Amino acid sequence: MVTVAEILGFIHANRSVIFVVAPIVLLILYILLKVGTRKRETTTESQPAPTKPKSEEKPQAPEKTEAPEQPRMPDPSESDFEVERDKSDADISRKKKSASETQAGAREDAPGEPLSEQEPSPPDPQPEHFGGSEPAREQEEPSKPIVAEPRKSAEAPAEIQMDRMETGAAPEEEVMEDVLAEESADDEAGTEKEGHYYIAEVFYATDREKSSDQDEVYGIDRAANSELSHGLAHVSIPKSHEVGIVEQPKWYHHVIGVADDPERFFKIQDIKDFDEQTFYRRVDAFQVARKSREAFVFIHGYCNTFQDALFRSAQMTFDMSFSGACLCYSWPSAGKISSYLRDGVNAEWSVPHLEDFLMKLSSVPNIDQLHLVAHSMGNQVLVGAMENLQLKGQETRFNQILLTAPDIDAGVFHQVHDKITAMADRVTLYASRNDRALKASGDFTDFPRLGDISEGIFISDGIDTIDASDVDTDLYGHNYFAGSDSVLDDIRRLMDDGAPPPERQNIRQLQDDNGRIYWQLDK
Repeated sequence: MVTVAEILGFIHANRSVIFVVAPIVLLILYILLKVGTRKRETTTESQPAPTKPKSEEKPQAPEKTEAPEQPRMPDPSESDFEVERDKSDADISRKKKSASETQAGAREDAPGEPLSEQEPSPPDPQPEHFGGSEPAREQEEPSKPIVAEPRKSAEAPAEIQMDRMETGAAPEEEVMEDVLAEESADDEAGTEKEGHYYIAEVFYATDREKSSDQDEVYGIDRAANSELSHGLAHVSIPKSHEVGIVEQPKWYHHVIGVADDPERFFKIQDIKDFDEQTFYRRVDAFQVARKSREAFVFIHGYCNTFQDALFRSAQMTFDMSFSGACLCYSWPSAGKISSYLRDGVNAEWSVPHLEDFLMKLSSVPNIDQLHLVAHSMGNQVLVGAMENLQLKGQETRFNQILLTAPDIDAGVFHQVHDKITAMADRVTLYASRNDRALKASGDFTDFPRLGDISEGIFISDGIDTIDASDVDTDLYGHNYFAGSDSVLDDIRRLMDDGAPPPERQNIRQLQDDNGRIYWQLDK
């Protein structure tokens, strides 16, 4: 018989082995105990519940199943029940697929990834107002579009009614899909995004080549086939935006990693190309959704990238609370100060493309009034296109043509300005004696520029010349057309009712040494 002393001696002699083996043995025993307990619980739960008589029996989901109970049919046989359930599943599947396809179709032309998963808005939405005071709402209430009174739009005079072009008109159902898609997109436009920025929609046409850099979208080179690309961009505007400013990051914002913050800076949220026919149909549907009959085209100037042009267009339509379509025409400027000569050659190259674009756009059914706004070297593109249209005998008339800080030879413009005035209800020239960029351009080309009045002002019949020298502007004095609240306000009044200068505010009549009348815009 083994004594206690012998056991203790054995343990003492083999204590190092026992200290290792003992915990392992205890762990194995613990695992076996837990497995046995779970097996007993499973056995208990798996025991069948008492069955009811066959007459009272009905399909019943297992006790712990969370799936909803199938609809009870009146005493179906097992085979009939399976057939009906298969049909129900198939119907549900078809409905889900149909809903998915409808949503995809409604958003097919919408830019980028869908802005939201939502049902199409009811027809006849209210026109949106970009900006203004924030509507009162409860703290927990979701964000709502910022809506104001519809912007006044003068009826198009009979003499500017435009011929209608065929834009690949689709059957009524397809047209309605476009309208609903546009209304769905409109629900997002002008809507607060997480309370810190707004969305402005900018249609665009460009003869730039696609960029290999995805962030740039379109680069600085000419389109290889000389054909226009068309599309729609959603541009976010920070809620802290100041009128006349395109908030963009500085170098140090890139360093600290906030350069892409839409709560601080303008940003392209999404963008999508359309084929030509779809593009014009989308513009037309946009006009219907906004209850507007007017639109404006912005042609940017020298030293602008494609993104610069989109941002400036978004800023203008936002700051002017313009309810119609805003369209940006972007020609292949290099976006560099050192590329002045290159930009001048590309501006001339783009003339026939803008000419074609304006002809087609002016025939969109729901655009009765089309305003054209050109800045800096963009005036060379616009004046060339207008001259070609007039020489070809086109009867198209435009509403307001605004030549802002035009970087064009004043002598050349004097030779063709009557062709421009013949195609517009009103032509307005904004010029300044403090435009350093145009002074440099005149020195470089040896010929004064139309927008620089430091050595003489251009005055001619049929053109309202506005001296904007006194308005606040940027360092170079060149971006006052969109950077000054007073100029933006004057442009907005022009587009509203086409009133002549004497009927607009903050404008004074002046005369030059020869008694010719021009106008000065106050701050």
